[in-house]
Amino acid sequence: MIGKTSVVTNKVFEGVGPSVTNTGLNESSRKVFDFGFIGFVTDKIDIEFIKRLAGKFTVGIYGDFYDGKVKSKLQSLDNVWLLGGFHYAELLMICETFKVGLLPYRQEIYHDGSPLKLYEYLRYCKPVLTSIDYELTDERFIVNYRKKEVTDETLIQVIQLSGNKGIAELLSDDDYFSKPLREIVVSLIGGG
Repeated sequence: MIGKTSVVTNKVFEGVGPSVTNTGLNESSRKVFDFGFIGFVTDKIDIEFIKRLAGKFTVGIYGDFYDGKVKSKLQSLDNVWLLGGFHYAELLMICETFKVGLLPYRQEIYHDGSPLKLYEYLRYCKPVLTSIDYELTDERFIVNYRKKEVTDETLIQVIQLSGNKGIAELLSDDDYFSKPLREIVVSLIGGG
């Protein structure tokens, strides 16, 4: 089908990760953290919120740093572990090392509304603390700390939700790559 274009928005891959061994993860990343962040770390990350969490809880941050000042500030915090970059195939193992996913962005400079990290956390049954709203906003499992007062008691309640199968059920078939890719293949071979 020459001339036909298909666009697939951010989605979650299925079946990636379970066969990966834990050998790529160092000893500190096998620790189970209360909170975890996956992704590139830039000046958009909300250091003040992470600092608040680190006052009473543990935080694991997985990802490459693109801002040396941010890295230095986070390194100086007790209860925060910087665990470096990772390969997507390691995501399952990484998500097993924390209880709650973090999407802590500074509102004044955040502009990318991609829900991909949210989907990944949900896929692995991790409740989420976020600073922005996405199209999925189920307050049982996704807490926007800018819209709701988040006390230590609230944080403990969110931690206790980790592993709840209802979290992954927030994702529909449309949130996974398999459906749109199947539709593209069918259209390419003339079946649709």
